[in-house]
Amino acid sequence: MDESMPEDVKVQGWLDTMRSVLLEKQMPVWLTLLILVSGAAGTYLLLPRVNQEFEQQRIRTEFVISKLEALNQKTNELISNITVLNNRVLRQSPVSEEMKDGIGRNIVELQWKAIELSVMFNSEKSGRLINEYQKKLDALRVVIEEEEQNTPEILKRVEAFVLAAIQLMEFVSQEADVDGKSFFLAVHSDAAKKEKIS
Repeated sequence: MDESMPEDVKVQGWLDTMRSVLLEKQMPVWLTLLILVSGAAGTYLLLPRVNQEFEQQRIRTEFVISKLEALNQKTNELISNITVLNNRVLRQSPVSEEMKDGIGRNIVELQWKAIELSVMFNSEKSGRLINEYQKKLDALRVVIEEEEQNTPEILKRVEAFVLAAIQLMEFVSQEADVDGKSFFLAVHSDAAKKEKIS
């Protein structure tokens, strides 16, 4: 093409040439080879990267789900143990130190789970939610360790803790691209299956 031609005429001429090549019944060999080489390059260069990203996301999701399952299980254990303690208090039965120690162990395990989450998610929001979760757990621990158990106060602190736990689990689910509702349905359906088996 002539160098003195305007740019839009050059582009139009190139497009006309490509249109005529593509509209012919047979594709030129050079175009066939170009398409094959492009496809092969895409397969060898892009596909492994895409697969690696999907694999990393899958591994991260599975890891977070396992942490959420453990957190959920430990939370259920804590609530169950507190329910037993409350029932004993309401029946005016003695509460053993062993029972209080068991609840204390549950609380320590949950605090450790929160520390694990703080390592995985270190944003400002996660820090705030984990800190609030830890505070609610500690407040619960204090009221459980009191000499005389106060059922309304225990229930109030359990409610505050459960709210903090839900907020933390929702945040973790969102950050890991795990649908929280699906996670909780799966965990509870698995638990129901295990109960039926045993």
